[in-house]
Amino acid sequence: MRILLLTIQIVIYSINSFSQEKVDSIKVIFLHGSKPEKNHKNEYKTVGGLRGGHVVTQIDSNVYGFNYKSKRIRVFPHPFNKKSAMDKESANEFVQLKKGAKITIVTIPVSSDEYKRIKNFYESNANKADFDYAFFGMRCASTCYKGLSLCNVYKKSSNLKSIRKAFHPKQLRKRLCKTAQQKGYKVEVMKGRAGRIWEGDN
Repeated sequence: MRILLLTIQIVIYSINSFSQEKVDSIKVIFLHGSKPEKNHKNEYKTVGGLRGGHVVTQIDSNVYGFNYKSKRIRVFPHPFNKKSAMDKESANEFVQLKKGAKITIVTIPVSSDEYKRIKNFYESNANKADFDYAFFGMRCASTCYKGLSLCNVYKKSSNLKSIRKAFHPKQLRKRLCKTAQQKGYKVEVMKGRAGRIWEGDN
């Protein structure tokens, strides 16, 4: 009887281990904040300057990034009249359009279950965003953090916790790069072009 129970436990452990095997990967792509250098007046300005930036998540051949769809960023989220969208773009086109920007890419291995959960999260929000975009609400970094919590990079997170843990891209990037060092994720950094001051270079 003991041998039978032991055999069953080994089989269950093997099935669980197999289901959690990392079979795929996702990429978190950070665009660093920046501002024009003093002698480059023709350079464009960005929302937030050095404290700005953006973050998207690449799944398969697409990237998903949460954005606002109003003239100005709302201070607080609206519960009904949402002015936000989960942008879904071709990953190749996105990288080409951002050529010359300072970019940090973190590659994260995921299991098939984790992959399905995070893809479903982004796809459902790409069809219709579940939350509004606001300064004191969900933005690109907090949305990314919530997605990462669905594939066990971080503990399961509510919207409020996601906002606190990842209020802006720089905060999330530093946190995720530290996690990458601990868990062995691959981190790549692409330098930004001259003519601009890039966050993290000084």
